[in-house]
Amino acid sequence: MLSWMFFGNSSNANETVKGVHISDELELEQRNQLWKLLHEFEDIFSDLPGKTDVIEHRIVLTDGNPVRSKPYPVSHALKDDIIEEVK
Repeated sequence: MLSWMFFGNSSNANETVKGVHISDELELEQRNQLWKLLHEFEDIFSDLPGKTDVIEHRIVLTDGNPVRSKPYPVSHALKDDIIEEVK
């Protein structure tokens, strides 16, 4: 069991595979196998989102009408973070 994981690829990542906590509920051999796997593919783990051109996804709507809904409330503490992320 991992406490968190992240995907992407960036040299500016703040969090790396080294920050992953593996639960003590796993057997020692299982933990060792997981660490080996994480380090083998550590270049694909990042806390920063990325883009891919490996796959294309299409969402087919039932009609052409735009979906309109009110934005859900966000705490003032998170507003700046959200605005920065959307940029």
